[in-house]
Order: sequence, then C-alpha cells, then structure tokens
Amino acid sequence: ERNGRLSSPDSSALLAPRDALTYETPEHGRFRFVVTDTRDDWKTARRSFITATDAARLATQTDKSWQAVRDEKTGASTGFGGNSATDWGHEREPAIMAYIAEVDATVEPNDRLVVCPTDDRFAATPDGTATDGMVTGQAKASNKPVDPASPSRAWSDQIQWELMCADAEEAILAVEE
Repeated sequence: ERNGRLSSPDSSALLAPRDALTYETPEHGRFRFVVTDTRDDWKTARRSFITATDAARLATQTDKSWQAVRDEKTGASTGFGGNSATDWGHEREPAIMAYIAEVDATVEPNDRLVVCPTDDRFAATPDGTATDGMVTGQAKASNKPVDPASPSRAWSDQIQWELMCADAEEAILAVEE
C-alpha cells in the first residue's frame, strides 16, 4: 500500500483469498475461468481480483475511488449495486451480444471471470469471449449517442484490461443507443 492506494506487490494483501476458488481452462488454454454457480458467488469471487471495472475506476477517478475499491476488496463496502441504467444494459445485453456474434461468430456470451495468465491478481468478465480466445466482446447500452470508434476513457480502460486478462488480440465493442 502506498498513500492508501493499491500497489504491487502489497495489493495482494487487500484481495480476498483465491485458494478456495475453482478454475476451468478452456480448450484454447489462453486463460482460466473462475467457476461460480450463482451471481452472488461471482460477486464474491470478484473480491479476490483487481477487475476491469476496478482498473477503469482507478485510472479515471479520484482518491475517493481508490478508497472505495479498497473498501470493496476488504469487505468494508458492498460497492455499486446497479441502477435502472445498469438494469437496462443487462436486459439488452443478449440482443447486443447477438449482434457481436453476427460480426464474429466465434464470440460467445460470457458471464465468468477470466483470470489473467501473466498475473493472477487480475481478472475481468468480458461480455463475450471467442472460442479460440483471440477476441473479446463488450456489449454496452447508452441513452446518448456514442461513437464506438472513440469510446469513453472508462470503457477503453475496461476493454484494454479485458484484453490483457484474456490474452486476446482484438475486442469488439457494440453499443446500442
């Protein structure tokens, strides 16, 4: 820890233990998935890693965000639980993922944590992963015009983190307005 921020290598001490987690390696072998049975199990498993959401918040937000992420990782806070906008995004995700599958038929919907092969403290849950592991998919819903070629910094940071964790080479961002 340095100035109350997560920093390597001390950041591992803030993360929930990973020794009780179960992993599955897809056939392509580029990364591992964390096996969870319920959404609550997935949320609990996320506390064991620095996620794409965390990375995007830490890269673009204030010192309060650093403290909020720290509190979430240590269990002092449950964090953001969603709102009507996130609910709408989750509702629209299957349709947006169907569009991504039209762009690249190898990208399948994903709801599992992908653990970074080069640093097991890092994980992400891309909305889609390709069967060969080379492409991730990110489905977004927005109530305002968005140029997918110029995503917000937070979206860009999230997608870059997902690419790193999946050891993928490309990402498809699809935005429904």
